[in-house]
Order: sequence, then C-alpha cells, then structure tokens
Amino acid sequence: MVTRAQKIRLGIFIIAAMTVIIIAVGTLSYDRIFDTRDIYQIVYEDVSVSGLEVGSQVKYLGLNVGSVRNIQIDPDNINKIIVTIAIEEGTPIKEDVRAEISMIGITGLKQIELRGGTVESDMLSPGGTIEAGKSITEDITGRAEVLTEKMELVLNNLIELSSAENQDRIFGFVDESANTVRKVGEIVDENRERMDRTMANLDTLIIELKGVSVATNRAARTFDRFIQSDTLNTMIADMQQITSTVRQVDLEKLTGDINKVLISLDDILNHAETLVMRNSGKFVETVDELHMITRYLSSTARRIDSNPSILIRGARPENPPDDKLER
Repeated sequence: MVTRAQKIRLGIFIIAAMTVIIIAVGTLSYDRIFDTRDIYQIVYEDVSVSGLEVGSQVKYLGLNVGSVRNIQIDPDNINKIIVTIAIEEGTPIKEDVRAEISMIGITGLKQIELRGGTVESDMLSPGGTIEAGKSITEDITGRAEVLTEKMELVLNNLIELSSAENQDRIFGFVDESANTVRKVGEIVDENRERMDRTMANLDTLIIELKGVSVATNRAARTFDRFIQSDTLNTMIADMQQITSTVRQVDLEKLTGDINKVLISLDDILNHAETLVMRNSGKFVETVDELHMITRYLSSTARRIDSNPSILIRGARPENPPDDKLER
C-alpha cells in the first residue's frame, strides 16, 4: 500500500519534472514567441539550396545578422524555392541588396551572404523580398563552362597544329631557324674583333656620359642653391619694384617731356652753329693773335733763361748809341 510520504515524493518529482519541461520548452520557443526580428523572403529559381538548413546563418558582409527561419517550395511554381530569414531588428537592408548562397568551409553546409546595397537606395521594409544573387554552384558552373570552352579551343588548336601539313611547316621552320642561328654565329665570329672595339668604345662613352652626368648634377645643385639663395629673391624684388615704378609712370607725359628736351637740344645746337658761322673770321684772327703772343712769350722766356739779370736791369738794345755805352 502506497504510503502518504511516497505520494508526496511522487508529487514533488512530477512537479519538478513538469517545471523542467516547461522551462526547456519556453527556452526553445522564446525566440518564436517573443521574436522581434525582421522577416524577409528570398526566392531562388532553378538554384539548388542543398546544404542550406533551417537555422543556417545569415551574414551581411561577414557579420552575423540573423538565421534561416523556413525553407519551402513555392506552391505556384515548383522551380522556385522560398527561403524565409529572420534578421536582427534595425539591420539596414536596402532594396538593391542581393542574397547569395555561400559555402561554410569544406563541411558542405551553406549560409546566406547578403551583399551589395548603396547609400542612395531606399530601405527595404520588413516582410519584403530580397533579390537572389548568384550561388556558389552557379559561379562554379559558369567558370567550369568557360574553362571547358577554353580547353576545347586549345585542344582544337593542338589538333590543327599537329596535322601533317603543319608538321612539315614546323620542321621547315626549325631547319631554317637552325641555319639562321648558324649564320649568325659565323657573322659573330667574323666580326668579333670589331664588336670588341665597339664594346670598348661603348665603355668609354659610358664613362664620358658618367662625367657629363656628374657635371650636370653639379650644375643642377649650383642652380638649386642659386634659386634658394637670397640673391635671386633680391633680384626678383628689385624687378618687381622697377615694374611697379614703370607702371606708375605716365608714359605719355614722359614721352612729351623727352620730345621737349630733344627740341631744346636741337635749338641749342642750331644756335651754336650760327654763332660759329658768324664769328669764324674773328675766331681765326684771335687764333693768329694767340699764336703771335705765344711766339713772343716763348722768345722772352728764352732770353730770360739765357740772361736772368734782364728781370732786374731790363733789356738792352742790341745796337745802343755810342754816348750811352758804358765807359
């Protein structure tokens, strides 16, 4: 017979078990009951979503922003797969955002990567449909098709190149190339001495060019120092001052003053010429008189030089009378 204590223990166990079950169910369903995420849909047409599961991550440029809520076939078009995603509230989703299916490592699992979106584009309201981007399968398939076409083109070129006619051409080209190389070798052997001299001349030319380069660098440094010196700045300042002064001068007035000066000089020269013409005779007479005075002074100077006493006693006549001769 079940005792009262056993009934109490059984009741406590049942209550504890129910509490644990309720807490677990509440924890698991909390996101769905109190979910504040924004819901969007993505429609993939003729695209395999293998590896994409409910709960797979949704990332925006590598940042985890949500998860896959549901995956179903479009009842109106069985070639379309509708993927419902839940994104954190407030995540800016633009109308030109694209949803691409990307692979997670080498596990085979996949996730949704949101890419694109511009600042100028409008915001996509929650509940809207995000445009589907290219999946990895499509990308790989497209690249594989391109590689296949290129490989086919290469194989066709190899087949055409390996035909009998092209083989003869190739062998002939090889023979001609060998003959050409041999002739080139003979020409080099015959002109080796000239080539050596040419190389020596080139070495000399290079040395001279190095000297020219050094001189050019030295001149460039000198010119640079001149540019950076105060002399150039002083010259530029003087030129600016002269230019400013010239701009301030009234050129028309200056030209008129110069013309007046030239006219005055012309008048002076004409007057001087007139005076010379009028007094040319007097000028000649004056010159003659000056010449006579010069001769007289010269004669007097010689007499004084030969007899300095003349300055005291005076000059005696050359033929004095007899009564005035000294006894």
